[in-house]
Amino acid sequence: MTVEETLAVISDTELYRVRREDGTTAVVKLARTEDRQIRYLLKREAAILRKAAASEVSPGWIGQGELEGKIFLKMEYVAGRDLMTAAADARNEGPEAVLGLCLKTIRSYARLHEAGIVHGDVHPGNAKVDERGVRLLDFGVAVAEGAKDETGAAPRAGIGFFFEPEYAAAVLAGSTPPRVSQAGEQYAVAALCYLL
Repeated sequence: MTVEETLAVISDTELYRVRREDGTTAVVKLARTEDRQIRYLLKREAAILRKAAASEVSPGWIGQGELEGKIFLKMEYVAGRDLMTAAADARNEGPEAVLGLCLKTIRSYARLHEAGIVHGDVHPGNAKVDERGVRLLDFGVAVAEGAKDETGAAPRAGIGFFFEPEYAAAVLAGSTPPRVSQAGEQYAVAALCYLL
């Protein structure tokens, strides 16, 4: 693979847009350390992506490997506009366009839920708009409902504006937050649509 663009560098991972040997574009999510926890989380995310494939709103999983002892995932590159840019364009077009974008967003999360996956980290930075609709990104804390393997639970994460009331109350009280749920995520998606 050839790195074409750095997409993000955060505390535990780096994301790159790459060109594969066959000429197709992909994303590589690379652990920044050899830490066991990040290895576990990236392997877990790979399993979630494979399970989420039926929804057709997640990036397609391509593979995984290691580079100098650091695990990486390869997944489909989702081109398109970020959700906030698409929302600004829709607002310029009028209320019907904004409503249409909100409905596409809601439908994407509904399709993910129908596939048995709860994303767990709803915010505009985790969605892009392409010709297929609203595509969801970053499945690092997603959960496969009812799964008995590592995909059945994940640490809670996210941005406070999108926390469901029960999660927000737990954060404020310093207590254990509730598990992610479709109902909680529906609240987060409603907050996202309000923001849009």
